[in-house]
Amino acid sequence: MDTISYTEMLDIADEGAKVLHNRCVEVGEKFDVPIEAKSTFKLCKGTIINNKIEGGYVKSIVKNDNLQYVHIKSEGYSLEKFNTIYNSFIENELNVKNLVNSSETNLNLSFTIPKQKFNKLATLLEDEYQEVEASYLDITRISIIGNGIMSNNIILNKTMKIIEENKLDIISMEINEAKIAIIFKEVISDEILDELHRELINFK
Repeated sequence: MDTISYTEMLDIADEGAKVLHNRCVEVGEKFDVPIEAKSTFKLCKGTIINNKIEGGYVKSIVKNDNLQYVHIKSEGYSLEKFNTIYNSFIENELNVKNLVNSSETNLNLSFTIPKQKFNKLATLLEDEYQEVEASYLDITRISIIGNGIMSNNIILNKTMKIIEENKLDIISMEINEAKIAIIFKEVISDEILDELHRELINFK
């Protein structure tokens, strides 16, 4: 790509692509300094990251297998109980994301954490929250990134067709103006990523 916006590059970095550190992009955006990302090994033109926004098509697809899906539950719910548990997650730097509490009467939390944080989480629950029942899944999160893609129904239709044809089971789907992020109930093969690339990249 010739160019990509700071916002899109931040999404790509936050979703786990090892291209640029998100702090690098944040500083570039803050001071409006264009960044050029290019090959270490080839003398060729790179991609300029700047504030120019071209919308309506996919710029990148990121597959993240380095995630654990966690479901914890216990009898009874109170705001104090929720806050205590969540604050302990923050204090232990567990990098909890996609947090959902799906019950009004019991504690019924689901969220994702990086796999490297799993042992710390398991130890925390065992030491401090014995009343909590926990289960875990190895999952994949695939993020399709590009400003304005929410308004392009063909992109979503193509994505859902691939999911249906491959009989993939979805836990959750997040759609906003610049990203479609899907969490699957298992680790998804790289062949699925290749298929998404063929169908969606350079599609306008």
